[in-house]
Amino acid sequence: MVQSAPFESRFGADWAWYQAQIIDPVAARSALDQFFTSVHAAYAQRNMEPLVNLFEPAIRDRVRAYPALSIEGQIRMTRGRFARANPEHWAVEPLDLETAEYRTAAGGRLIQALDGQGKPLIRSVPLPGKEEGDDPWEIEFTNLVGVWNGRLAVLV
Repeated sequence: MVQSAPFESRFGADWAWYQAQIIDPVAARSALDQFFTSVHAAYAQRNMEPLVNLFEPAIRDRVRAYPALSIEGQIRMTRGRFARANPEHWAVEPLDLETAEYRTAAGGRLIQALDGQGKPLIRSVPLPGKEEGDDPWEIEFTNLVGVWNGRLAVLV
């Protein structure tokens, strides 16, 4: 038995990441350092509230891609990013901007921030598992950043 159906796929150029300006990580080093310093400070305090606006383009794109999601629900999830982490064990790895590597993606529209060992530049120290014997885990800032509406923001 063979079934067929019409299929059409279109690439829309209205995603935030696709509208982002091409960014030169060398020329924008100072702005990227400042951006990731502020993200690191929020992680250190386990506080996503100051970062919600930075995540806005990624949230809006996610809701457009998955209509069952809501903007309000995605904002709540963003705010709750640290909910699983026990504050008693919370700490972030020190931020070392000297060894930070800003790699481009999407034709230079996005930046991925890595440390000198290729790990996410911003991440928690390994956290103990919920149950005895569980592997340690980390909360990592693996999002891709770009220039959107004239400012650095999380685009993916």
